[in-house]
This record gives sequence, structure tokens and C-alpha cells, in this order.
Amino acid sequence: MPVRTLYPPLAAALAALVGATPSLAAPVSPARQAEAQSIVLRPLSLLKVDDMDFGWLTVTTAGTAVLNPFTGAVTTTGGVLAVGGSPQRARFTGAASRNTPIKIRIPARPTILTRQGGTETMSLSAWTLDGPADRKTGVDRAFDFYVGGTLTVGANQADGLYVGTFDVEVQYP
Repeated sequence: MPVRTLYPPLAAALAALVGATPSLAAPVSPARQAEAQSIVLRPLSLLKVDDMDFGWLTVTTAGTAVLNPFTGAVTTTGGVLAVGGSPQRARFTGAASRNTPIKIRIPARPTILTRQGGTETMSLSAWTLDGPADRKTGVDRAFDFYVGGTLTVGANQADGLYVGTFDVEVQYP
């Protein structure tokens, strides 16, 4: 009995207290935008998804920067050091019929990168793939592959952004 008599007055007191408390709005973060993307491929097509980027390099003496096509990691030799940025391997996506044999062709010769706003150059060579050049599409018909390479940096390389292009080809039967 004593327990029953305590709860109703306590409940009434709590209801009065809660009813008298001003309601506060919870803080809400501002609206944010998100991106949505999709890749649409026609059969027997090839699309560049990501450019190759060696990130930021410093140089004290000549050396190289090697971009791994499997991991996207950059390793350096000589007086070249990786000091940041967002290195990434080049990524391509293609489509073909189910279980189609394909042959990926990457450059056999060096590509020259030229400093924007200048005439200085660097050589990109020793191209690599993330697997064999001869492959087969899977049951989903789409395929991705990644390309890496070796950037040769001179001892007195001028500061700046160096850019160049290279061709990748996929042969379908």
C-alpha cells in the first residue's frame, strides 16, 4: 500500500516539472551535398576513370618515383622524396560481352611530362599493369584495370606542375 500512494503524487510532480520545462531544439548541422555517380558503358568501350598522379615530390639529386599499379603507392629512389599530395594510379573501365578475351596495351615508349608555364620536362616510362595484359571479362561484362609507371626526375628539376598524356588501348577479338 505505501508504494501505491507514493507513485501517483511523484508522477504528478514529474508531469508538472516536465510540462514546465521549455523544450529546446537539438542542434542540427547545416545541409551538406553529396555526390552520386554512375558509369555507363557501351559494349566494346573503354573509359578513363582516374588520372595518374605521383603526388608531391622533392628533389635533391636525380632519382625516380615509381607508382605501383596494384596499390597506388609511390616509392622513390636517389634524391627524390614523396612528401604528400594524393598519389593515385591511372584507372580505366571497359565493357565487352561476357567472357570476352581482351588485350590491354600500355605505352612501350616514354611519355614526356612538361612543366606548366615552362619548357622543363620529365620522362614517364617503365609502364606497368595491375595484372596480365591478356585478360577475360567476367560474367558482369565490365572490367577495371590500373596503370602505373616510373617517373625520372632530374637533379635540378624546376619546381612546378608537370603534365602529359599517354594512350591506353584495349583490343577486343
